[in-house]
Amino acid sequence: MQESVKLIENAFVFTCDENQRSGVLSILIRGDKIVEIGKRADAMSSQYPQLERINAEGKILLPGFIDAHHRAESVVLRFLDPLFVPQQNRSLNLVRKASEYITTKVTEDELKTLYRLAFFSALRAGVTTLSEYGMDYLDKSFRAAIEALQQTQQRAYIGLHNGDQYEAALLYKSKNIHYAAVLPTDRNLTLYNLQNTLRIAQQRQLPIIINDCADIHAFESFKKKFGKGIIQLGNEHHIFDSPVFLVNVRGFDKADAELIVKRKFPVIVTPTNFSNANDNSSTVEDLINRVTIALGSGWGNANPFEEMRQLISLYLSKSVAIASPFEILAAHTIGGAQALSLSNEAGSIKEGKKADIVFLNASGIFHQPCLVSEDAELVLQHCISEMTAHDVADVMIGGEFYVREGHLLTCSEDELAREASSLMKQIYSVLGEENVHQEAGLVVPFSSKKEVIDGISSDEGFRIIRDHEKINTDTNTNLETPAQPQSIKKNLHKVFGEDDIE
Repeated sequence: MQESVKLIENAFVFTCDENQRSGVLSILIRGDKIVEIGKRADAMSSQYPQLERINAEGKILLPGFIDAHHRAESVVLRFLDPLFVPQQNRSLNLVRKASEYITTKVTEDELKTLYRLAFFSALRAGVTTLSEYGMDYLDKSFRAAIEALQQTQQRAYIGLHNGDQYEAALLYKSKNIHYAAVLPTDRNLTLYNLQNTLRIAQQRQLPIIINDCADIHAFESFKKKFGKGIIQLGNEHHIFDSPVFLVNVRGFDKADAELIVKRKFPVIVTPTNFSNANDNSSTVEDLINRVTIALGSGWGNANPFEEMRQLISLYLSKSVAIASPFEILAAHTIGGAQALSLSNEAGSIKEGKKADIVFLNASGIFHQPCLVSEDAELVLQHCISEMTAHDVADVMIGGEFYVREGHLLTCSEDELAREASSLMKQIYSVLGEENVHQEAGLVVPFSSKKEVIDGISSDEGFRIIRDHEKINTDTNTNLETPAQPQSIKKNLHKVFGEDDIE
């Protein structure tokens, strides 16, 4: 069978390669790989008369995003996340209860829905490669993750937690799916299972995921149990002779930091873990600018643009200088590839690498003016600060489109939404109906005219509502949300976009 040949023309491209090539460039793709990048499209296409031309005028092209630490279960648990619910103590209890159901009692069909929802959401946001931490739930979660990845075709690591999952991994081989051994958490770690994890990892040549560097409490737990933190403990037991994915390193001392820098380990960061930190331990600023930083979504739905903005906020809060927007984009592209030992095939738009490309729609009145600038740094700064996952128009993996004009090509979105609604109903039933009423004000659509209600005038673009009024809002999702409580105080709000102003 003859290889397909595609030529992408007229796009503003950010390659994220070592030379940071950018500008209006053409990309020639043969099969699943990039074979040439340049400015002369006609010259590039002369030897391929049957090629498919793709006019990407008005589009900005980035390497496929790499989510270096992904937690599929959070795609549904985020609806109960304390960041979104005012009553934080109450919502934390809801999250724990829902998490217990998902990790111990959920059916395999429900797990399949969960993973499909998580991975397709990530794909729609431009994530072409991810490292799924996984769940310690026999081999059911493993099978569900594999089935979802067969549909999305994303490149992925899957974390293995127990013997059943290790055995299941032996039976399934795929060029796009890799495996990693997950080190038990501080509560469950013993010298025996540490050595056992290391033995299996070395025998099967698996990287090891260390996700217990996330806070000072885990650090103190390790020190109390072993007399040292996980970094020093792992070094003594030669864990770092294998590839290691270090996730959210926050609880460590200076000796740990120097070991990480000396061994040149990339550090995977989910920014919210650090923005919520309030301890006296050494933190990520001891490592930034000394090691490669990779971004992961961790807790929450994969949203690369929001994660990049959170990383900027983290840097600013730690008084860390940001060299350029290229540095921020690298954390979600080539930095992620380096952290996952995939930089030979992913993370940048470069000759010889897989054609994993995200197309951003910049043709509208809000984004198009930025393309007038010939200053690539300004264009990229606009992308990071102003764009969202909704601006992802197309997603290409290995030279083939899996998202086109904002639509998933290998999944019925309506069917997936119905399945997700059924799963959320089951979770809400486990929590109990009285637990799912939220007392937050309603969000209503943009208003194009001024309103006067009870003597209060709104500005154009705001809509005045009473909390007790019944409002029919048009949303873009088919997921069902909990019913609003019947009795709410009668006060007034101005609502603009997602901001609720008293």
